[in-house]
Amino acid sequence: KEAYVAAISNQHQFGEFNLSTYAGYGLYVDDHQDMSVGASVTYKNWTLGGSYRQTDADSDNPINQQINDNVTPEYYDGFRDGRVWNIGLSYTYENFSTGVSYFESIARKSRNRDQFVQWANQYQVDEYWTLYTAIGYVKFEGLTGTVADSNEGCSFIAGVGFNI
Repeated sequence: KEAYVAAISNQHQFGEFNLSTYAGYGLYVDDHQDMSVGASVTYKNWTLGGSYRQTDADSDNPINQQINDNVTPEYYDGFRDGRVWNIGLSYTYENFSTGVSYFESIARKSRNRDQFVQWANQYQVDEYWTLYTAIGYVKFEGLTGTVADSNEGCSFIAGVGFNI
């Protein structure tokens, strides 16, 4: 299918503040359109950022219509028509950085809602080794909000990176 996509980004410094912004738009002929914007501000060791994206599907398909074309996931139109946004704050001190973020998505046709909160850390041991940790909480709400189509959980992740 035909698509027309445009994006613009900018980065500017105002004294000790660094501002980065972007905006994008996509028109997918006979299908849907996307719009997204985002920004981050850095001041000394702190960074605050966020973004927003909205997808408007032109399809009149009901949310429970299965599409059997071996390419499109089942119930696709019910989940792509919606919005998503996130916000995060991070701090860096010497070899250590830490940050907390929040993510939320809502599908308008199906009323599915996902929420995710995460705290992540990184420590650069030396030029070759990096240690990572993260903890998170996620909540998925389905159409009815019952246990059958909703759930939640926590995670802990630890890792080691080797840089060549």
